[in-house]
Amino acid sequence: MAGSISILGLGSSALNADTIDQLKAADEKILLGPAQKRADKNIQQREDFQTLLESLKGLQSSASVFADELSYLKRSTTSSGDGGQVTAESGVSPQSGQIYVEQMAQRSILQTKGFATENEIISAAGGETLTIALGPDRFEVEITAGMSLSDLQEKINEKTDGAVEASILNIGGDDPYSLVLKSKDTGTDNVVSVTSDEETFDLEFTEIQTAQDAKFTYNGISITRDSNTIDDLLTGVTITLEKEDEYINFDIKQNLDEMSDMFEEFVNTYNESVALLNELTDFDVESGTAASFQGDSRVTSIRSTLSGMIFKTSTSEMSMTQFGLDVTQDGVLVLNKAAFESKMAEDPAAFEGFFRGNTEITEAITISEQVGYSAPGVPIDEDVTVGYDSIKINDISLPEVTLLASNTPQENTLLLVKAINDISNDTGVKASVSGSGDKVILTNASGGAIELSGATADAVTYLGLSNGRVNGSRDYTDGLFSDIDGYFEGLLVGEFSTLGLLESSLKGETERLDDEIAKTMERISSKYEIMEAQFASYNSIIKQFESSFGALQMQIDTMTAKK
Repeated sequence: MAGSISILGLGSSALNADTIDQLKAADEKILLGPAQKRADKNIQQREDFQTLLESLKGLQSSASVFADELSYLKRSTTSSGDGGQVTAESGVSPQSGQIYVEQMAQRSILQTKGFATENEIISAAGGETLTIALGPDRFEVEITAGMSLSDLQEKINEKTDGAVEASILNIGGDDPYSLVLKSKDTGTDNVVSVTSDEETFDLEFTEIQTAQDAKFTYNGISITRDSNTIDDLLTGVTITLEKEDEYINFDIKQNLDEMSDMFEEFVNTYNESVALLNELTDFDVESGTAASFQGDSRVTSIRSTLSGMIFKTSTSEMSMTQFGLDVTQDGVLVLNKAAFESKMAEDPAAFEGFFRGNTEITEAITISEQVGYSAPGVPIDEDVTVGYDSIKINDISLPEVTLLASNTPQENTLLLVKAINDISNDTGVKASVSGSGDKVILTNASGGAIELSGATADAVTYLGLSNGRVNGSRDYTDGLFSDIDGYFEGLLVGEFSTLGLLESSLKGETERLDDEIAKTMERISSKYEIMEAQFASYNSIIKQFESSFGALQMQIDTMTAKK
């Protein structure tokens, strides 16, 4: 109805719509002013809160690196000697060792007699059968009429599906072309031999190289493998043999090269967050202006809490000052990077313990009885196969193990060690050879248990394994950054965290103020709608009086004129 009143009252005392608008504006200033001021502050607080939240999340991410076990699992490996190379995956236990390469694993290689060309016909009539043996496998290649040397090469590759690789080489001489057969894999299980069912069909295969296993010693223990790449001797470690009668000396260490840069990043991120916290909790004495969170203990306590945690001395009597970290009067961290790197390199294990925490592991260890004996002191005199499921290790069945009478007990012990290690990913139990060489040492390095169950008589007699359980343990102590990580968890993560509750409080304040302002506006609007209606009614009545007064005035004027 605003603007519907043109004049209200008589003479110079007229009341118009502008007057009502002025009255309404005065009411809005008085009734809405304080609430709107609080709403403006709330808006600024929510904007500042989001800025603070993002800054602290960045600081949390930078700090969590030092509480994460993965950060300490990187490894560097150095190898010396011409015997080969050693590489290690992340998480491998730091260790060193020596390997002596006695014998390299080899493929089986056969070569035919020479032919004038690679397309020379090897059988005019055909009908012969060439049998290629690869270990226990047999492949029969039928020779057809008019088959050439190159045809035979293709046929062998097709028939053996690449298990035996056939190729033609030009070796020179009067008949330079020769068919060469190679086993795809190395080891004594991959011996290749060729026979023919026709005496008149003879390609005159000659053995060029004998298939053999790799033989080497690891820290004095004799090991045999069918490949020159060994990844099942030490968990996470790959050994590549390259040259016989040579050594490989290796050293696997914790790789902390990136830690210095990551800590420098943490310090910079911390200083940025502290600067923001100072800004948001400041009070300007001269202007009397308080920042968004001045006096709010949920925010003002963050800096002092973090500073106290960082410079707290641990039970190991190590402190961040020993790692080159200092703090100014304004709470700014200052890092001496060279001192940090020097202290870290001094004792990497202690560094990890102080920063991340310590896990004290008590390994579960048990030793078998003698392996490969039929009775105490009596080695087996015939091959013995101890079947699958003869015993379970941590509820996983041991694979079938065949002990050979031709082996020494020490060699049979290595067969059992391999069988146990083949299932170690499932059991968590690794096997190694005892000092005497005829017993197996079972170890659960994770702190878990070793439980042997369901042992058969064969397992007890020939493998030396019987039922039993040995327990390990793991005891964890938090480090400095594990504590900081926990603090950030309670500060930032979830709706019931410290800042989660603060955010909910700010959001609730916004909703409450919006509701208060809306209701006040509604009351003011209702008041002035009623006032405008009343003034409009008064205006109509006054106009009626003015009209009646006008008629009376005319009568008075007429009567006066007649006189």
